[in-house]
Amino acid sequence: SPIRSEVDSDGVGLITWEDPNRPMNVLNEAALTAFDEHLQRLLADVHCKGIVITSGRKEFVVGADISMLVKMREMPVEQILAGAQKISFAFRAM
Repeated sequence: SPIRSEVDSDGVGLITWEDPNRPMNVLNEAALTAFDEHLQRLLADVHCKGIVITSGRKEFVVGADISMLVKMREMPVEQILAGAQKISFAFRAM
């Protein structure tokens, strides 16, 4: 998975983005899905008092996966907006 998470003994949740299959972290469906799963898990953890998001690489994220952007050209606008809104709600929940 490109994302891993943990909660330390002080209750600090840590989400680390480091895609082992790529030289750099990119936004793609797998990474966004994994990020959301880890975020939701930490938000539901009663021991987690706060969340830090970090990267295991020098660059946090270099941009979107081009193949994902090409695929989005064929998607209905409503579906694209729903995906963007889901990401926005996840960040607001923190």
